[in-house]
Amino acid sequence: MPEVRNNTHENFIFGVRMGEYLPESKAGVEVAKTFEKAGIDLLHISSGMQPPTHPVPEGFICSPITYSGCKIKKEVNIPVIEVNEIRTEEQVRFLIENDYADFVAIGRGMLADPEFANHVVNSEPLNRCSACKNYLWFTDHTLCPARSNK
Repeated sequence: MPEVRNNTHENFIFGVRMGEYLPESKAGVEVAKTFEKAGIDLLHISSGMQPPTHPVPEGFICSPITYSGCKIKKEVNIPVIEVNEIRTEEQVRFLIENDYADFVAIGRGMLADPEFANHVVNSEPLNRCSACKNYLWFTDHTLCPARSNK
């Protein structure tokens, strides 16, 4: 890592996208700690090699993959980005306000509503991703059914 840092701008950010289950939770947490010790600036937690098998705690309003990020965040001191099925303002605020995440990555929600982040910040209604299986971002994201709801 020092060689890479020495060849980049001093403000260059190094991040890693990883999962908690590599192939087990304990291994994912250890890998996250290793990345932190190596000088990685942030972690972006997704599903990993295996989907999470742990249940989410009662009252946790996001997916098991998102909860994986919460578990890793408790174990490291670098920022953690969480992802997966985060489609509502309530979920975004839940993660940030409860210190479950430092950042929230929005995928399909941004396709359904390109102003998703602005709408959340301003507490305005947003076009919510309906979780259709069309996955139009590979062809023409402007055809997303949720976009026609505005």
